[in-house]
Amino acid sequence: MNKRALIGLLILLPSLLFGYAIGGPTVGARQYKFVSSLMYTREARDLSGLRINSNRVLWRLNWGITDFLEIYGMIGGSDINFPSNEPFYITGYNGSWEMAFGGGVRLYYLDWRIAQLPRNFRSFVHLFIFAHSSVDTLIEAGVRNWRVKYRMQELGLSAYWSYNWQRLIFYGGGEWTYISGRVYWEAYTTDYEPLYKSNAYFSDPTFWPRPVLGVDIRLPKNLYLSFELRPWFNKKNTTFTISFSQTGGLREGLKVD
Repeated sequence: MNKRALIGLLILLPSLLFGYAIGGPTVGARQYKFVSSLMYTREARDLSGLRINSNRVLWRLNWGITDFLEIYGMIGGSDINFPSNEPFYITGYNGSWEMAFGGGVRLYYLDWRIAQLPRNFRSFVHLFIFAHSSVDTLIEAGVRNWRVKYRMQELGLSAYWSYNWQRLIFYGGGEWTYISGRVYWEAYTTDYEPLYKSNAYFSDPTFWPRPVLGVDIRLPKNLYLSFELRPWFNKKNTTFTISFSQTGGLREGLKVD
């Protein structure tokens, strides 16, 4: 295995999948070898009928292997929260910040297959994975304490299209995700004497893709500011991402205004 293939494998190992912004910026593999991004995501969705919120701060490094293919890895921190909402759960779950990681692959495919399309129109397929966890201690009406830990993995597949107009890159499409994980709980008396512990597996496939809308704003010095929405019918389930990116390693023969 040559050195380049080994580096690619090491980047992909931690990224065997969710939320990371599918854009930011979409010029990556075509014009630059590397794009470094700092992202904040406020994730909101339903999980098996329960409302879940998550805050995520991640650093992502994209590597353009060819003009049409890039891979990336990301690492940072996130939490998991279930706001109180009877009758499903009376006590809210406010999880701790824990390490999160993931990655993905993005393929640029349409702009070289259909020659009559404008050169500033591009199409993408994006596969990603994201893994995170969180812990909280819940008190059950002064009777017992619960230590509850969630571990989740999110697998996503999306297709989207972008249009470059001057210093703006608009993009939109759809994203399908599959969430799975395991919840661990331990019960204690109010004096923290152990009672019992157990765990359970859960999964939640999303049958309908969520729409994705975003814009990348090109700033001086090859910097980009990006905003992305995954809106849903219920505004409480809308996900928002803001990211700031620095591009580097300009590809030979390609010029950027």
